[in-house]
Amino acid sequence: MTDLAGALRVLCEKHDNEILHTQYVTDLALELFDLTRDVFDLPSGSRALLETAGILHDIGYAVRQDGHAEESAHIILSADLPGIPEDQRRMMAAIAFLHSGKNSSMLDHEVISAAPDKELALRLGAILRVADAMDHSHLQDASIESVTIQNRVATLTYLGSWYRGVHDQLEEKADLWRRVLPVGLAFVEKRPGGTGFEGVVRAGDSALETCRRLLVSQYRIAKSNVPGAIAGVNPEHLHDVRVALRRCRSAIALFKPLIRETGAEEADRRIQDFNRRLGSARDTDVWIEFLKREALIDARDKAWKRYMESQEVRARNSDEELRPILESDELRDVMKRLAFLVRIELPRLIGREDGKSFRKFAARRLRKTFKRIAKTTCDAEHLEPEELHRIRRLCRRERYWAEFTAPVLGKGMQRLAGDLKLVTASLGDVHDMDVHIEAIETEAVQAPESLRPYLSAYREGALGKFAEVWKKFHGKKYLKTIRRQLKKGAAE
Repeated sequence: MTDLAGALRVLCEKHDNEILHTQYVTDLALELFDLTRDVFDLPSGSRALLETAGILHDIGYAVRQDGHAEESAHIILSADLPGIPEDQRRMMAAIAFLHSGKNSSMLDHEVISAAPDKELALRLGAILRVADAMDHSHLQDASIESVTIQNRVATLTYLGSWYRGVHDQLEEKADLWRRVLPVGLAFVEKRPGGTGFEGVVRAGDSALETCRRLLVSQYRIAKSNVPGAIAGVNPEHLHDVRVALRRCRSAIALFKPLIRETGAEEADRRIQDFNRRLGSARDTDVWIEFLKREALIDARDKAWKRYMESQEVRARNSDEELRPILESDELRDVMKRLAFLVRIELPRLIGREDGKSFRKFAARRLRKTFKRIAKTTCDAEHLEPEELHRIRRLCRRERYWAEFTAPVLGKGMQRLAGDLKLVTASLGDVHDMDVHIEAIETEAVQAPESLRPYLSAYREGALGKFAEVWKKFHGKKYLKTIRRQLKKGAAE
C-alpha cells in the first residue's frame, strides 16, 4: 500500500492533479459507499477501487479539459501503479471515466466495455458521480449529513455549498445512480449561514488558497449563468455573468504580486476584451429598464409611441447580436483560461508556497488603494466624464476588495464596501445618463422633447448623491476608523 500511495503521489504531481478537489470527492464517495454498501451488496474489496479511482478521476484535466474523463481513464490504464493487476486497473479507469459526461453516450464507451465487472463499475461510478457533484464548486464546503432509505428511495441530506449551483448538479449527476442502483435518490439541502463571501474566504487560509477560492467561486457563477444569458428571458443572467467576470478581474488585481508566473494576466486581458463586447447589450438593457422604471412612457403621446417602437427594435437587435457573442469561442476561451488557472496553475503554486497570511496581505493591499481614494478630492460638478469614470473604477475595485476581505478583517470592511457601492452606483447612474444623452442625439427616431431634460436632471441628482457620499469619505472620523482597521490587519 505504501508503494501504491507513493506512486499515486508521483502520478498526481506529474499531471498537476487538483488534489484538494479529488481528495475531497474521494472522501465523500467513500462516505457514501460506507453508508450504502450493505443495501447495494457491494463487495468490501471494491472500496479500494473506488478510492483510487476517486483520487485519479481528474488526472487528465491538465492535458485535455474537454473530454478530461476519457483522458483520466487512459492515464490510469497506462500508469505505473505497483500491486494493481490489469483487471483492477480497467475497473478503476471505468469508475473514474463515469464521473463526468452524459450517461446516454458514455455507457457504450470502450473504457466501460473493457471493465471486467461492468455492473460493479457502473455502481461505483454512480457513487463517484454524485460525490463529484457535491464539490462542483471546488470549494470543499458541502458535506453529507445523513443517508436514509425508505420506500426504495435513498434520501441524501447534505449541508450545501456557498455556491448555489450544487443542488442542480446533484440532480443532473444522479442520473447514473437512478439507472443502475436498486433504489432511487433524492436530495435535501440545508443551506449554510453567512453573508457575502463568508464560506469562501476563511480565517487561517493562505493568500494563494484564498485567491483560488475567490476565483473559482466567481468562475462558477459566470459559467452557470451563461445558458440563461443566451436564452435571454431574464436580464439578470447577463448581469451576473458580467459582475462575476469583473470580480474575477478584481481578484486577479488583488493577488497580482503572488501570481505573476501564471496565466492570470492573459486571462484578465481576455475577460476585459469580452466584457467590452457585452457593453452595448448591457447599455440597451439598462436603458429599456430605466424608461420603464421611471414611468416616462406616455402611451397617448404619438412621439413616445414612435420612440418606444424604435427602442424595442433596438432591444431585439441587441439580443440577436448578444447570442453569438455568448456562444463564441471567445467566451469559451475565457472560461477555459479561468478553469486552468484555478484548477491547475494555482494549486501548483499552493503546493510550494510559504503560507503567506491572506489577512495581512489583503490589509496591506487595501491600505494602498484606500490612500489613493482618500487623497482624491474633487468638485463633482466640474469633472469631465472620463475622470468620474476613473474614480468609479477605482472605487469599484476597492469595493470588491473590501467585500472579499470582510470575513477576515471585520465589519469595518463591510461598511466600507457598502459605502463604496453607493459611490459606484451613483457614478454608474451618471455614466448611464451620459451614454443615453449622447445616444438620443444620434438616433434616427427623434426622442420626445421631455426626455433630454429629464435625463439631465437625473444626472444632476446622481452627481449630487455622489458628492454627498464622497464628502463622507473625507471626514476625519471615517478616515481614521478605516485606516486603523487596515493598519491592525496589516500588522497581525
